[in-house]
Amino acid sequence: MAGPLSGLGDAGYLWAGTVPAEAVIVLSSQPEWGCCFVDATMSSSRQRRPDPSSIVDRARSNGYQSRRHEENDRQRGLRKFDDKTLKTQDRVLHIYTTWSWGNSDHRGSFDDFELQALRPGAPVPEIHSLKDFWRFYKDQARGRLSSRPTVRTLRSCAKSFKAGFLRRTGNTLSEADTAEINSWMLNVLSQEEHSGVRDLEMPKYNYQHEDLDRNISTLWTSAELGYIHERNRLQFHFLLLLFCNSAGRCGAVFNKGLPYKDIRLVLKRTEGKPHFLYRPDQRHVKNNKDPTNKKFGITGYEHAVLRYDVVFLLINFAIADGALDRHAFMRIIDGEGEGPIEWLPEAQDRFICQALDSSGNCHPSKWMTGSTFDSIFARVLMKDYNYSKASVHAIQRQVAKGLDERYTETERSQHVLHTDPRIMGQSYVAFVSSCDTLLSCMTPNPRRHEHLRPIAWIAVHILPGQEK
Repeated sequence: MAGPLSGLGDAGYLWAGTVPAEAVIVLSSQPEWGCCFVDATMSSSRQRRPDPSSIVDRARSNGYQSRRHEENDRQRGLRKFDDKTLKTQDRVLHIYTTWSWGNSDHRGSFDDFELQALRPGAPVPEIHSLKDFWRFYKDQARGRLSSRPTVRTLRSCAKSFKAGFLRRTGNTLSEADTAEINSWMLNVLSQEEHSGVRDLEMPKYNYQHEDLDRNISTLWTSAELGYIHERNRLQFHFLLLLFCNSAGRCGAVFNKGLPYKDIRLVLKRTEGKPHFLYRPDQRHVKNNKDPTNKKFGITGYEHAVLRYDVVFLLINFAIADGALDRHAFMRIIDGEGEGPIEWLPEAQDRFICQALDSSGNCHPSKWMTGSTFDSIFARVLMKDYNYSKASVHAIQRQVAKGLDERYTETERSQHVLHTDPRIMGQSYVAFVSSCDTLLSCMTPNPRRHEHLRPIAWIAVHILPGQEK
């Protein structure tokens, strides 16, 4: 039954009224603590814990096996690396075992020796042996800037060796040995008279909007580039513009390709006039350990000047590849609605930039490789500047510079995929960048642009002319 309640004593008069008889009441004798009510039914529900046997059975039915991964779990510092990183590690480890094999008495096959040298639990070489190995490494290698690898290259290889050796053997170089090797490469090896190792770096340039204009003109007008299939010419043009907007994230396109399902096209209307926005979702980029579920979006806008218009190229690719019904598309354009333009279901996994065989046939299930893009880029640069060493990194530097001038630190951090937690607001940025760097950094008369309308990217509209 319900009854009155009042609290007296040190706490003074706390509360007066009626409460259910089944309530459990706890009164504090301290004024700052006040009064607490605990519902008896809630308390009893908390006491009804799940049956331990059902918890164990559920875990086992989902694949849990006790101590199944004990060998790996005993190791510290293990990481999951992408395919490119693993190949680099294995290449350096192969040279290491070749050095070890060359200094041994060659008993047995090389494959058996390699397995033994990189077996789980194999000891880390002593510091003097490691230095001898790196002397061997630099003498068997060919440098790009000089006859031998640079200090920076050797240090990068040493980092790959350390990570790969830990992955294969479970043992790792100490921090003291790591610091000693890095210092020795810079201050000793590079100073030796005949080592060939020098502390050099490739010249770094920024890719300005004048370069973009000049390269696009050369791409379409020069007869000195050699044979370039027209589809590859269009794809190179499209990717060059895309990189100018995405800060040159090559991995998003070349690691696993860019399928139609990972680029969104949205129709907007301003005073009745239709225009388009686009949003590529970058999955396979540096430091993204979960490309299936995590992606980094960027926004872009159609341009009035054809040479800068990503949307024009995208729509033409979609029609040619059967990803877009051109008749339905024209009905949508002629209507009055706005919203996302959906690709046909059967084309979702087709790649926008496709590989071509020797006969010029497109392969929708294979993507254009980075080497194909680099080959065309080098030819264009050689024609315009007699210099072919520039890379997409030059675009990254210019985009970062433009972001510094026109956007906040948080916006820049998000757009270039910088994950420094010290950046203010890092944890609160959206998963789609609103910076349009193609328009604000890489075209004449640059200015700040923002086109992000969050709801517009996820809303499902039935546009006039679109099938329900």
